[in-house]
Amino acid sequence: MKKLSVFIYSMAGGGAERVVSNLLKYLVNHFEIHLILQNEQIDYELPKGVKIHLLENSKPFESGILKLAKIPFLALKYKKLCQNLGIDTHFVWMNRPCYIAGLARIFGLKGAFVFNECSTPSMLYKNAGIKGAVSKALLKWLYPKADFIYPNSSGALEDLRDNYGISPSKMRVLYNALDLEQIEQKAAQPLTELENKKFFLSVGRLDEGKNHELLIR
Repeated sequence: MKKLSVFIYSMAGGGAERVVSNLLKYLVNHFEIHLILQNEQIDYELPKGVKIHLLENSKPFESGILKLAKIPFLALKYKKLCQNLGIDTHFVWMNRPCYIAGLARIFGLKGAFVFNECSTPSMLYKNAGIKGAVSKALLKWLYPKADFIYPNSSGALEDLRDNYGISPSKMRVLYNALDLEQIEQKAAQPLTELENKKFFLSVGRLDEGKNHELLIR
């Protein structure tokens, strides 16, 4: 059975993390899964057989300078870990892990590299100042090191193509994985507090990028 590294910052309660938890239920039947994290928080149930490795124990609110400075060291650490594990394929999620994996490949790490892009970078870094400029530069340099990239929307694919020079031949949209059975089970649960009331439902963290304001207006 081939060995697959699934590399993501953490499995805390976010959208990308939920998608990974849903995908793992399928992937574990086809690969020996090594889940590689930069933070130990795990809020989602993981299938049996997934092996967990902690690349570091990063704090969520580290300074941007520290995050940037650590990338080469983490890339070398990721390379050594994956070589010791005999990883065949790298499935990498979220920006920092993608930068680390891309640099690890420059350092000589072998295997197939697949990146997932679950944001629209130009929007994400639009008003981010120096941090945004550095992130855009890293993306332009390191994302092309991947063999293939899965954006989760056509808008994200177009952004990578038009603004970051990623060839459309090495991209395809991979929509967020859903556990339909779990959704149907939860849909059957009564919402007594909302019974006989009309309502709008918006799900997402409270920040500008989620644009709850648009729904309210």
